[in-house]
Amino acid sequence: YSILELFSLSAENGSSLRRFDSMFVRGASADVPTEDKSAFGGEMSDISAMLRSCGDRSLVFVDEIGRGTSPKDGTCLAAAILENMSESGMSGMFATHLHGILNIPYSQAAERRLRQKRMAITRNSQGQFEWTYILEDGVCTNSLALVTAEKFGLPPSILKRASELSSYWGNGVDASSSHGSKTFGMNSDIQHATQILEDIVGEKSSVRIPPSFIPPPTFEGISCVYILQIGNKDDGWRYYVGETDSLSRRLQQHRAKGEEWKSMYAVAIQIKDGKSSARNIESLVVQQMSKRGFVMQSVSDGMTIRSKGKIEKSNCKMR
Repeated sequence: YSILELFSLSAENGSSLRRFDSMFVRGASADVPTEDKSAFGGEMSDISAMLRSCGDRSLVFVDEIGRGTSPKDGTCLAAAILENMSESGMSGMFATHLHGILNIPYSQAAERRLRQKRMAITRNSQGQFEWTYILEDGVCTNSLALVTAEKFGLPPSILKRASELSSYWGNGVDASSSHGSKTFGMNSDIQHATQILEDIVGEKSSVRIPPSFIPPPTFEGISCVYILQIGNKDDGWRYYVGETDSLSRRLQQHRAKGEEWKSMYAVAIQIKDGKSSARNIESLVVQQMSKRGFVMQSVSDGMTIRSKGKIEKSNCKMR
């Protein structure tokens, strides 16, 4: 079959389709005891073969990588594989329910080729969800697992309890680690600063950005507040708090200040109410961090808080 026949595509006049020299499809797997191989082992074996044999003229379909291990490790492995596929020039689709993959700071080379798509869903006349199997722009962060479980006969008591337990997810119950650690790659000081930021905003949705990494594209064109950790443990950490509508550009400007700034660690959180709210939150974070003994690079942005058009002065000293 031709590619058009295989996927039932209808081509209009002027349409074009890339020519591929290979196709790779990777779906679900199961344990293979005779080969001493778990489902996850088989998954990694298949992906290793793909990375060895596929390139910029390959059409690749990868589904649900990383399900056979911890959520943290699965997300990191899936993201690293996706990044490598993109950097290698492969074309195709990469489907996952590991929603943490959306906030990974990918390399610039990979980011340029990644496009986010989701399946469109609708509701019927009874208000029930229906899957359309139509691809549209956007991201899906709700897998509708409880809806599917109900459809296939899971007892109502189980569904009710699962719904109750979902309120704990991300609120003291960590989805990213099998050992109870809420973060990885972060020291306790920046974790404490992150807690201050999240408490003031009222949401535990901050994103961690390690040195030399670029922030997620969802932080472009939207107000956010960020914290930078500068310096080192031996000489002492310093902290900078700022707000911006273009986090990628702002981090690039900070990193251009010198070697110490290039190795900074960043934490950022989106502010839904816009720039004015972001400035107020920035001031509050500076004040709280200063009061709790953090060494601030600058406290000038913590001197004022805007409230209903008025400017209120606050006492804030650099340590």
